[in-house]
Amino acid sequence: MATREEKNGCEAGRVRLSSPALRAPPGVAGRPRRKPIVAGAGGLEVKTVIVVKVKKGEAIDKAVKRLKKAMDKEGIIKHLRDTRYFEKPCVRRRLKSVRARSRARSIARRQALAATLPRI
Repeated sequence: MATREEKNGCEAGRVRLSSPALRAPPGVAGRPRRKPIVAGAGGLEVKTVIVVKVKKGEAIDKAVKRLKKAMDKEGIIKHLRDTRYFEKPCVRRRLKSVRARSRARSIARRQALAATLPRI
């Protein structure tokens, strides 16, 4: 009985890379080429690396706090939460308009309140 590798024409323990994008370029043996994924759902994404150096004698809690602050500033956590589940484009547009209406009501309410209060 032939093994799966023999049926596919592969040596035992090795995987044949059929895609030309994954094959090693001519003259380079060993590892296949891997292209970084740069196209996301929201267009092009720029991959950033956040580095937080822990100073000698610094508490780990402070370093973690700085890391969280840097991640929040970059918008990484927000992006992860937004893209956790797939959202259909029609649902995305509907939620965008709901948020815009809510924001407009809030601004109108604040302006009306400011108009009724006496200026000091």
